[in-house]
Formats: sequence, structure tokens, C-alpha cells
Amino acid sequence: QEQPLPSATRPVAGPLSAAIKQIDGTPCVGANELARLLDGAKYWRADVRKLVIRANGHRITFTADNPIVLLDDRTLRLSAPVRSLGGELQVPIEFIPLLPRDSSETSKGRLVVDANGSRLRST
Repeated sequence: QEQPLPSATRPVAGPLSAAIKQIDGTPCVGANELARLLDGAKYWRADVRKLVIRANGHRITFTADNPIVLLDDRTLRLSAPVRSLGGELQVPIEFIPLLPRDSSETSKGRLVVDANGSRLRST
């Protein structure tokens, strides 16, 4: 059963960007930050170690230590797994261009990796 995360764990409004971390040579963004940038709601299923983000009419399902991502009714395979780091799932950046155009755009613009590869930004 999906359980919404308590509001205390939801980030407050801030700049529309997120840091990109290198995990075993793979650039990743934290799932909490990704949900914030997409203005999405997060649901954690501890029994199966899955995080569901619902944003802009889409449902994205990430599973810890698994390269398979479910995007609505599509199954996507990433070249690296989604990792858990410090209690937060880290999503490989290669997932961002796979988002449907309407879900990767926020009220402020489209999600892109900045020129030096250190931040995911809404432009």
C-alpha cells in the first residue's frame, strides 16, 4: 500500500535547481529533489522498496538497486541502477530526457542539466 510521505519531509519552495551527485561514476539526482522540481507527490512503499512520484498526470516508479523504471505504462531500463544513499533514492540523470515532454516541464520551464553537469535546472 502506498503511503504519502509526511509534509515535514517535503522540501519547501526554493530555487528550481538540484545538485547532481556522482555515485560510482554515474551522475544522479536525489528523488526528493526530482519530485520537487516536477512539483510531484511522493509515495514510499517500504515493503518493496519502491518510490512512486506522481506529477503532471504521470506516475513514475523507482525501485532501490534496480535499473528498471516504470513510467506510466512504459518500462524503461537505465544503464545504472537507482541507488539508495543516506535514506534517499538517487536517480541516474539519464532518466531526465526520457520523461514525457509535459511532465519534464514545470511552471518555470523545462528540466535540463547545466553546462558543467553539476546541477539539474528548470530553464
